[in-house]
Amino acid sequence: MSSITSTEIHNLTTSPTAIVEAINDRLQQIHALDDRYVELTHNSIAADIPYAVTAPVATTPSDVNYGDNGVTAPREDGAVRVRSWDEFVALAAESADEPTRRWAGERAKQPWILIQDILSLPLSHVQKLTIGTNCANSRMLNAFLGGSNYKGWSWFAYPIVFKGDGTFQLGENEIADAFAVSDDLVTPSGTVRSKGWRIADLPLLAKRSLDHFILTSGASTAPLGSNPFGHK
Repeated sequence: MSSITSTEIHNLTTSPTAIVEAINDRLQQIHALDDRYVELTHNSIAADIPYAVTAPVATTPSDVNYGDNGVTAPREDGAVRVRSWDEFVALAAESADEPTRRWAGERAKQPWILIQDILSLPLSHVQKLTIGTNCANSRMLNAFLGGSNYKGWSWFAYPIVFKGDGTFQLGENEIADAFAVSDDLVTPSGTVRSKGWRIADLPLLAKRSLDHFILTSGASTAPLGSNPFGHK
């Protein structure tokens, strides 16, 4: 990992955006090293370090009631709105780059997020099931498609449907305005084998989503469907 030279630091100080990007590049390097450390020792030494930081550079919808932590109260199915995600989408919508605006338009259709952090709040039984089952489903699908090095593109979200015998399953029809992100894979002994997404990580997830979309679908005019990360 190369050090930032004094000249590079001087150049960065003239651009707040460049500073944020440089910090996020270093944070990604830290977590890449931590991923390897986990493989070797089954312990994380960077679990409390965010994957990315973001600057308050965009306005968010005025009708969204974010709390002091930048997250709304969970709605009936447990999904929340997150300020950092919404700000990234709002900023992308104002971009001069057409593919970036197109990504933002698609993302605006699914502003609600099912994410594991919310499980620490007082929730109803249905809210807990909807969050936990969808986030675990996202994790398993990601592992199946990409293995341990697949960093967790988010997927769809489905409502919980109860059967006559009291058991439950994910419904067939998607929750149209929400998506779930992968949760942690934890062993019975409590060891975190792979880390899922946290609210603090969502700026990085948004950037990865946009980068992947531009790479795979940015010039396409075909409908994107529900997958927020492009066709391929």
